[in-house]
Amino acid sequence: MIHATFPATPVTAADATPGGRTVAGTAVPFGVPGWVSDGRQVIFEPGSIDAGARPVLLRDHDRTRPIGVVTAADDRGDRLDAIARLSRTRDGDDALVLAADGALGMFSVGAEPVEHYTDDDGVLHVVAAEWAELSLLTHGAYGGARVRTVTAAKEGTAMSDAPAPIEPDDETPDDEETPDEEQATLPLDRPTLVPVTAAGVARRPAGDVTTLARLGLLLQAARGGDRRAGETVRTVLGRYTVEAALTDVTMVGTNNVGGMMRPAYQPEIVDIVSHGAPLTEVIRQGDLVRGDFPNKTFLQWTNTPKVALQTAEKQDIFSGPVGLAPVQVPVKTWAGGNDISQQTLDFGPPSFVEEYVRAASVDYAAKIEAYAETALLAAATAVTTALGDSFVDVLGKMFAALVPANVPAGRMFLAVSWDVAASLIPVTGLDGPAFFTINIDLGNWIPNPNAGGLTVIVCPGFPAKTYLLGLTTAATWYDTPGVPYTLQAVNVGKLGLDLAVYGYGALGVQYPAALAKTTVPDV
Repeated sequence: MIHATFPATPVTAADATPGGRTVAGTAVPFGVPGWVSDGRQVIFEPGSIDAGARPVLLRDHDRTRPIGVVTAADDRGDRLDAIARLSRTRDGDDALVLAADGALGMFSVGAEPVEHYTDDDGVLHVVAAEWAELSLLTHGAYGGARVRTVTAAKEGTAMSDAPAPIEPDDETPDDEETPDEEQATLPLDRPTLVPVTAAGVARRPAGDVTTLARLGLLLQAARGGDRRAGETVRTVLGRYTVEAALTDVTMVGTNNVGGMMRPAYQPEIVDIVSHGAPLTEVIRQGDLVRGDFPNKTFLQWTNTPKVALQTAEKQDIFSGPVGLAPVQVPVKTWAGGNDISQQTLDFGPPSFVEEYVRAASVDYAAKIEAYAETALLAAATAVTTALGDSFVDVLGKMFAALVPANVPAGRMFLAVSWDVAASLIPVTGLDGPAFFTINIDLGNWIPNPNAGGLTVIVCPGFPAKTYLLGLTTAATWYDTPGVPYTLQAVNVGKLGLDLAVYGYGALGVQYPAALAKTTVPDV
């Protein structure tokens, strides 16, 4: 993680009115050199930080001293503005007063770079980053980054255990009073901030002419060989899309808040989240890269290279036909999302978004597993089995069906349907050959058997009495590192947060002859 400090990032502070207890200012200026804690220079490119993130507010990047949370942020094109609400704790109260006094006047961002590069001058350019935290600092790289305005609370709403409300000084104009709030303002300098409501920061329309014009200039610069512009364009184009209507999250309880405060779903998620997608994980792994959509192309051997014994020194070595043919498989997208109300975010459990993502990730794993099950069964060679064949009989017939000349080197795996796995539980050591042992770990939601050293994968989506025997090198599962991803967008019009989980995958079978399948007949 990097902690970056930038010049001229003014912060404003508001006192303890119902809509107050906030500090506001520029969290990250885009395209402006800043400094990280080890002395390096860093530049955050436009769009590199998601304005929909709501990180914690810290004192001096100290994770043991949280003082609030970012409640709103707005990508202004040339900077990311942020508003943070300070918690009603002693540290939060102290920080609010210190910010109002000018003692805490610097914002510093803490982010984990995801996409970045270093230019010839050694400057780190962050193209995409996970926003982890925002800190209030006493001292920064520039003295000009200071608190500029202070709004004092009206009488009766002073902060608990804090000094008395800030009184206006002689610079306060007589007409600077808000009728409803009875507030006094110290207008040292008014910062340029976006309007804020309970829903968050107002966002510019997607079709903003200035943004499109700027994107056109970036495209022109990228075509001219500007590497920085090219990286920025790829990031921007990768983040913007057409927003679709999402299904609302519905909470069940005596009332919305009551139901939200009893997160009974959490134990279920913790128990089942670890099962993953074992079938896609047992075969070879490959990466999807730019240019792979909508189809992933890989090379498949039509004739594999072969060697032979050289008869003598200086004699011709063996040379035979070798061929490769390109094969394309579709890249699939799995995604799901909901529109979460701001009320749910404000009054629900703090971990709701995290648990939502985890639960969606479990379903994502189940969906890609089902896809892999169907694709591998379709590619496998059918083997004939008979009614009454035991597990050992079926395994022997499938093993015999694999032709050694057509099977690549690699470890074997066996995938079976749920009922087949259940039938293995009562099997004793006397039911098979002396050298054959079966171990079943029933401690997982999906059991983890091992038969004669052969990894056995239980596939709930398989038809009953179905077996799939293969080499781990027979096929490759292609995806992008880190899937599934999360996507968040503030929906100001409906006072909510659009939250989605998505990912990409493709399955390529390089050696179909290394896969055998059977479904034992019932009659």
